[in-house]
Amino acid sequence: MSNDESTPALSLAEQINRAHSLVLYGAKTQVERAITCGELLIEAKEKEAAPGKWIEWLTANCPGIPERTAQRYMLLAREKPPILKWAAEQPANLADLNLGGAEWIAHDAEKAEGQQTTQSTTRPGFTLDKESTRYRLKAYSKAEEKLIEKLGRLSPDAARSNADRTIAAIQDTVSDLEAKEEAKPKAA
Repeated sequence: MSNDESTPALSLAEQINRAHSLVLYGAKTQVERAITCGELLIEAKEKEAAPGKWIEWLTANCPGIPERTAQRYMLLAREKPPILKWAAEQPANLADLNLGGAEWIAHDAEKAEGQQTTQSTTRPGFTLDKESTRYRLKAYSKAEEKLIEKLGRLSPDAARSNADRTIAAIQDTVSDLEAKEEAKPKAA
């Protein structure tokens, strides 16, 4: 019996759970693993989850992946080309990009689709030139690393509580920024 016959193919759920583990612990870059996991999640959503039952499928088959994390991975997969393009244009490489930075690029690419400007669509007043992008991603990465390091020193319950509080504060801040931007008069 060949190795292929004796080893059953991994289900999409098993592939997703493995890809998620590799995001956390793998040798490849975190962003590359997250994109792979996102591609698998998109495939599972299209092929295995019944219409309107995606969250139930995710919870049952990938219990270690929160809904928000799955959404983040799928966003990175959908916006893979601009992330890879950004990495190719930088003196560093994809290994130097963290998930927060990749998500920032993906959101910018998602909102800038069809626009011919270098003006950032998600950060009013900022341009997307290589130098300012690199600086902002580096600063964000350092802050994110420091926060994660501090969370790692806490008990699991305290870490979860603090992470939840921080996430809520960040989401509130982003909502406030978006509301301010929408309230600005539009240029004619």
